[in-house]
Amino acid sequence: MNSLLHLLSFDAAEADDGTHTWEAMASVPPGRWPELCAQAQRLLTTLHRHLPTPPQPLDEGGLWDCWVQAQVDDQPSQRVDLARDQGSVDRDGLEGFEGFEGLGGQEGWVNLVGLPSAANLAGARWVSLTLTLACAPELQATLAGWLEPPLTP
Repeated sequence: MNSLLHLLSFDAAEADDGTHTWEAMASVPPGRWPELCAQAQRLLTTLHRHLPTPPQPLDEGGLWDCWVQAQVDDQPSQRVDLARDQGSVDRDGLEGFEGFEGLGGQEGWVNLVGLPSAANLAGARWVSLTLTLACAPELQATLAGWLEPPLTP
């Protein structure tokens, strides 16, 4: 597992149709919210840059897809959208993300749109982010080798 994923720890599941999903949820105090958001953004940017296609629903022929939700204290969860920025990529933000070489990908950076703002976190005890990834069988080994912790004897 990549050492840069210290706040997001993924649990894996496989569906009967061969699709694979990984879900991570992290709850942090508001002071660590920017760190958690940056980690999710770096991960999604890396996937966007190195997987052969952008995220698309699997039932529409996509190879991978993702969903992001945020929640402040006991308020209802809110969906977070992804927006692709075709501008220059901060390559320093991608250091340490390896294992996707040769898979293709797109240029740019993924921005998370709809995250709770600092004003919404005033007085909050905690804030959480849930990130779910799904992929078709042909990408399973690539993602599993990177997102899942190694088995220890």
